[in-house]
Amino acid sequence: MLIFVSGGVRSGKSRVAEEFISTLYKEHAVYIATSRLTDHEMKQRIQLHQNQRRASLVPWETYEVPIHLKSIFSSIRPTDVLLLDCVTNWLANELFSNEQRWQTIDKQREVYNEMIEVIETLQNKCKAIVLVSNELFEASTLEGPTYTYMYMLGKLHQFIIEKADIAVCVEAGIPLYKKGKEAFLYD
Repeated sequence: MLIFVSGGVRSGKSRVAEEFISTLYKEHAVYIATSRLTDHEMKQRIQLHQNQRRASLVPWETYEVPIHLKSIFSSIRPTDVLLLDCVTNWLANELFSNEQRWQTIDKQREVYNEMIEVIETLQNKCKAIVLVSNELFEASTLEGPTYTYMYMLGKLHQFIIEKADIAVCVEAGIPLYKKGKEAFLYD
């Protein structure tokens, strides 16, 4: 099962994603954290997420992997439920790594294809995966790397939603089902 949870910054999407995991959890829950510690605000956000996981009834196994998510493939079991938080950071990390992979169309395709491969592989290796991402498409975009990033994120969202069993957009802590609510409620 693939569940996609998106929403604006501080919309409550991570909490909603964790609620999906606690409903699906049977044996083993894996949290894949893609954030990098870049400043004081990010440090606070990471601590908030860590505290939420500690307070949860679900015993989380956490992998902090901002890039190269293939490195955890061997750790994933068929009974696992995964939460990947978040696609937005993961794309930025892959695209703007030291290699500056956003600069050529071939490198952009390489990043996109690698991310698709990781999502498909994780989906096939586990019981369920919940992908979290930000909605960033409310305003116009700049040219250059910002445009490339927004374009690629939009394409990734389209791919994920096409494959998803459930797609939810969170606004003010309220999940608004866009696809597949019945599949989850009656499964």
